[in-house]
Amino acid sequence: MWLIIGIVLSSIELLLPQKIQRKFKLIPIILGCSAILEALILCGGSSLFRFDWRMVMYDEFEWQIFYWMGLSLAGVIWVRPTFTHWKNNFSIPQTVEAKTLTEILPGETGRVIYEGNYWQACCQDKELKVEAKQRVFILGREGNTLIITPESFFDS
Repeated sequence: MWLIIGIVLSSIELLLPQKIQRKFKLIPIILGCSAILEALILCGGSSLFRFDWRMVMYDEFEWQIFYWMGLSLAGVIWVRPTFTHWKNNFSIPQTVEAKTLTEILPGETGRVIYEGNYWQACCQDKELKVEAKQRVFILGREGNTLIITPESFFDS
């Protein structure tokens, strides 16, 4: 039974990754792994670990839930923070410079070079044309597209 619960809880994380808020990420899979560990302990994990689990593990279902909750809480407290810091949020500092590679027509996108990488970019002013090989300022980012404004915009 614990194995089925563990598989169901783990699959929730895999099937609904976009539906779960960031602060709740990895909790279903930790609960599932705790249930699978509980199943291994109850189904003969003592021979694998060379330890008599009957001294600490009771067969009553209430105690099984208690141990599962303890394993889950330990996983959420100690394991989850380790894996949630892997995502590196890319942010652009305020008022950084780039150089256009292609002409950016009004309302269209073009290419710029920023810190040695080629980016898709569009002008913040949708009615402004930006020439190629012109210095521009990056105002922000929307997905993989940089929002820019030409240097001449500040001169006038």
